[in-house]
Amino acid sequence: MFTYQFVIIAAVSQLAGNSLAIDCYPNTDVNKADCHAQLTDSLLYLSISNQFHSAVDKIVYNKDNRLDTTSKYFDYNSKNCSINLTNPKGASPTKEQVWAAYDMILNQCVTKAGGGDLDTASSIHLNIGNSGTGPYKPYNSDFPYLTESCGLNTNAHDIVKEDCMKAYHSIPMSVEGTFLDENNQEAPSIEKTVGTCTLIFYASDGSKMNATNGQIRPIFEKLVNKCDKQSGVVSVKGGVEGQNGRVYLKIRSSRSCKVQVCY
Repeated sequence: MFTYQFVIIAAVSQLAGNSLAIDCYPNTDVNKADCHAQLTDSLLYLSISNQFHSAVDKIVYNKDNRLDTTSKYFDYNSKNCSINLTNPKGASPTKEQVWAAYDMILNQCVTKAGGGDLDTASSIHLNIGNSGTGPYKPYNSDFPYLTESCGLNTNAHDIVKEDCMKAYHSIPMSVEGTFLDENNQEAPSIEKTVGTCTLIFYASDGSKMNATNGQIRPIFEKLVNKCDKQSGVVSVKGGVEGQNGRVYLKIRSSRSCKVQVCY
């Protein structure tokens, strides 16, 4: 499964307010200033706070200020703050409810990471932690789009570039040029292996990809040529049904990830 990666650390369970149960992660420090900055105007979205959440504010909502239901999970970053939200059942809380819940986590856990289920929609889980570093950095939401990262995987065999292109051309496509899975349906992820190369295309938010061959092919070719014999990944803005997702294009050795170390 292709999901954003974060570690749930042994937590100390606490209660915030009357209904939002919050887990604070004592071994992970966060700087609240990385998660939010002082408002420059008089906007007050709730009486509990006058803070503008830099990472939280990046969440995209529908015109009615309710959460998009097609993004099943997503993350946003601001400096060393990473916020994650999982919404497997497609609930649609308001922007104010989501902001208030993140604010409660920040206020309750103070300098520590934390998370909890949204009290108005318990199927939604919110998490605050650190941004990815090292080989995980290219998966941060604020990592520049269309910027290739090569050689992340270790203990991997060399890739033959022609195998990657053959894998690309083996993907079924719709009349409109969107990528299809083995059932000829648009899907959240597609994986193909030819010879030495495995390619993986996926939506970061678990929604269906709707990017087209015309959009993706030149980006993929550039990734393959730049990374040459190595693994590589690049992110593409949009290209998915969900409002809070992006497309990742990955190539790696077809060697099992149980042998090579995959990122």
